[in-house]
Amino acid sequence: MNSRIAVVKFSTYSYLIHGLDAGLDGFDNAIDNMRYSGGGTYTAKGLELAYNHILSEGRVGTTKTIVLMTDGYSSNQAAYDAEIRKIKESSISFNLQAIGFGRTMNANIFQLQWSKREHRHRHLAQEHFHHCIQQ
Repeated sequence: MNSRIAVVKFSTYSYLIHGLDAGLDGFDNAIDNMRYSGGGTYTAKGLELAYNHILSEGRVGTTKTIVLMTDGYSSNQAAYDAEIRKIKESSISFNLQAIGFGRTMNANIFQLQWSKREHRHRHLAQEHFHHCIQQ
């Protein structure tokens, strides 16, 4: 079976930019046409939309992956923490990844997602990624 990709954009509100059911057709266009919308950083709303979209459109019996790209700051930390807990405690198998970026990235937001050992390795990878996109 082919991989399926969805894209959720979030700020004050969250938007499904490209759904799983769209396949890869138009994926590049969806990314190229995505623009900065300003507003707050309501990470939980983006995660909630991604989670709900995967539950309704994802294939049965497969591991689901959410990749969160963020500077690590959330306008509502409590809501973010609750959403992460909900995803981790789900009866469906989820692979939750985060990519941190930005000059003032807040790595603390990743601590709820991983154990200390995993966090250390991912933080090193994030530092490398951060260094690469600055150049």
